[in-house]
Amino acid sequence: MRSFLPGRGGSGTLLSLAAIVGVGMFSMRLARQQASPTPFELFQRLLPVIRHPRCSNCHGGVDPVSGLGHLPGRIDTNRTHKQTYQPCKDCHSDAKEWFSPGADHFFVGKSDREVCAIFAEFAMKQGHDRFITNHLTEDVQIIAGFEGLMGGARDTTGSSTDKADPPPMKQGPFVKLGKDWIDRGQGACELLGSIVMRESVAASDSFSLGPIETHMNYSGTRTVTLTLRDGKYDADIRTDYTVIQVSKSSLENPKTGEPCYLTYTRNERQLGTTTGVASVAIKDTIFFADTKPPQTDYRIDVLLPPETTQRTESRTTVDGCNTGMPFPPQSETGSFTWGRTRFIIEGHVEDPKTDGRAGSCDRISKSTEINTDKLEWDRSHPCFKFKRMGNSWYLGLMRRTLPTTFHDETPIPYHLHASWNLKYSK
Repeated sequence: MRSFLPGRGGSGTLLSLAAIVGVGMFSMRLARQQASPTPFELFQRLLPVIRHPRCSNCHGGVDPVSGLGHLPGRIDTNRTHKQTYQPCKDCHSDAKEWFSPGADHFFVGKSDREVCAIFAEFAMKQGHDRFITNHLTEDVQIIAGFEGLMGGARDTTGSSTDKADPPPMKQGPFVKLGKDWIDRGQGACELLGSIVMRESVAASDSFSLGPIETHMNYSGTRTVTLTLRDGKYDADIRTDYTVIQVSKSSLENPKTGEPCYLTYTRNERQLGTTTGVASVAIKDTIFFADTKPPQTDYRIDVLLPPETTQRTESRTTVDGCNTGMPFPPQSETGSFTWGRTRFIIEGHVEDPKTDGRAGSCDRISKSTEINTDKLEWDRSHPCFKFKRMGNSWYLGLMRRTLPTTFHDETPIPYHLHASWNLKYSK
């Protein structure tokens, strides 16, 4: 094959093309996995305009133009101007229908989150569509502000044509950002709700090895509960599992020659309660080739805080054969700290304007299926996996000290149930 690169063989060209394709596919995957901005982050994109004097002057700030220094809102004009009543129109153009918002809409001196709450409340009362059309798009004072007019302010002679500095962006892009906040952020400031993931195992195994018969019993749960509030994701992780092993050896009494049994029992229990702050990110992901607006696939990535568990193990031996053999210590304890683990939730909504992200996942997981292609592109299952999208479940019970297979190497089934109900809030 002829090389398209001087001095390089055809195989080098193939490798180069493969590398380019690989990088392109990797870049596409990263683009698909970019975390969606939170509602508050979407709102923050509006702040350069909201904080500009053309807006803040009317919403709780002093007038930077007239020099009178009066606050917006209803004022005592007799006291302010030291003369008989003077109508607002003497200083503000009637053509701009000058008026001031109420004090509950003042945002000067308030934090960004407080301002977001004011806007979220106003948008909810107005209705999201009317908020965009009536306020951001068609309100004459906002139009005047973007033109650089001071809310229609003029000098007392009405002859001034000077304009103040307009906001740092045009009205069109500002309205688009407002729509983005309404559509993608639900006109909210944060997410509230909960995510619960519960994994459990209940299995038993019996096998013989020569004269020894062994019965194993595995039972336990690990429950992760995330509560979203105040911009934090509080995690509560509880682990409780037990392994009981009973091994019965069929022997011959050395003194009498009669059959006898030596029974060994091991009881292991591991308990743990961990609280801390988790990291949660909602990501837009294009899972299917036929996904088109307004359909939306999403994933929720969760990174948990480190977990700590306490392990207690007790052992008893019933020597029915009087062998006189020494046996290991009867009990021991220990503590374990596990690193931060993560899991991914996958969901789908038909309408991106749906107030929240809710769903559930219920399946049996096996070690042979974790991070494999076996479940890839399985749209029929509510808990599908997409290995090439970077998705995986971390099953704490399976990946730590509990076994993943029975004695014959068949996988032990672990039950996984996840549910989530996230709502947007001001």
